[in-house]
Amino acid sequence: MPRFQANFARWEPCHGRFQFRHPWKLYLQIGTLARQCAYRIEALNRYLTAEIQTPVSVRAKIKEPGTKMSRECGRALKEMSTAIKAMCQPCASDVHIEASKAAAKGLNSLLKSGIWEGIDLLQVTPVATVASLLIDVVNCTEKIADAVAELASKAEFKRLSDGAPSPEKLVRRGHVAITVEESNMNNRASDE
Repeated sequence: MPRFQANFARWEPCHGRFQFRHPWKLYLQIGTLARQCAYRIEALNRYLTAEIQTPVSVRAKIKEPGTKMSRECGRALKEMSTAIKAMCQPCASDVHIEASKAAAKGLNSLLKSGIWEGIDLLQVTPVATVASLLIDVVNCTEKIADAVAELASKAEFKRLSDGAPSPEKLVRRGHVAITVEESNMNNRASDE
């Protein structure tokens, strides 16, 4: 491939209506942020599957905010992923991010409250690491949301009105967006 063509190849993603104006660098930025978030989630998974010798009372105190942070971050990431696939503005991701940030703030204040008194430092370290990783995942999710919002703005993603189908119901095939109705989904699948 000649050098000239190779330089322009990165500007031609599969959605072709943008041609040379497409904000391809934002996709790369979102990919980098998503990888960083995945690394933290993988580290978190390793700590959670390890046999932690922390007292049950301490684990029970951080379980609720930790579960809420994980659940809300997961919902926000899913919403943003679906919005990028459907090329529409993410609707509810901000609500989920705010809920995860509130849970992170509650966990942070809980950690500073003195629940560690009388516990050996070696028993505290794994739980503190899990809490720290959870807070990092929330921060990463917020950075991803900012990058997705910038992408949606620059790429002029469509806004979903109240009567429009949800992003989950928009299926992309090549350059055409197809709306899938729940009642007719089986009929359309058999037609193809």
